[in-house]
Amino acid sequence: MASGITQEQLRYYDLITTELQVDVADEETGEIKSYVCDNPDSDCHLRYRWSQTPILWFTSPAVLYNGLKSSIYINAKNAPGYKKDYQMAVDIRLDGTSLDFEYDLGIDDNIAENSNTVVQGIVRNEHRNMDLDYTVRFRGAGFALPNDITSPNCKYDGTDCYLTRMYPSITSISASSGYTSGGQELTIDGYSLDDENVEVLVDGVECVPKSISAT
Repeated sequence: MASGITQEQLRYYDLITTELQVDVADEETGEIKSYVCDNPDSDCHLRYRWSQTPILWFTSPAVLYNGLKSSIYINAKNAPGYKKDYQMAVDIRLDGTSLDFEYDLGIDDNIAENSNTVVQGIVRNEHRNMDLDYTVRFRGAGFALPNDITSPNCKYDGTDCYLTRMYPSITSISASSGYTSGGQELTIDGYSLDDENVEVLVDGVECVPKSISAT
């Protein structure tokens, strides 16, 4: 990136051309020599087009739980054209954990070019996060750029913005019925429940945790 120019400023230009420069250090003297291409039409230049950059429009729902199906709305532009036969068309990760496509997207499937597309997968994350890192990477074409207007979720006053959040989830409760006299012990299993600040309410009545453990 050129010195003094921010990424936000570069978004106003569709075509960005950068000149490659190779710096070689002499092993004996440590002197650094720089080499550039004399021919402006040579292959020593990199060209980027915002119009060809994949766009992440938004995700739905914005609040996720382990095992929930997440929908990702994207425009892949011409990125699917770089897919190899042995590759998945796209790699979507939440805090580094891959989205489970199950039967929605296989290695033989591709994504339509230059059109708005919905990709769905099952969330396999187990830890809560109030500002989840959501990445969409196309094989051979790089990462999708989140749209600044459509992708964030904010409060009514424009504060507390985030792309996606991961909340705790309950997978099972040891009993589905109880006594009117109370005193019954319950075991609640789930994801991301191992926190000292866990508060349990049963029909609005506080149930004081006896122990909390991660398994």
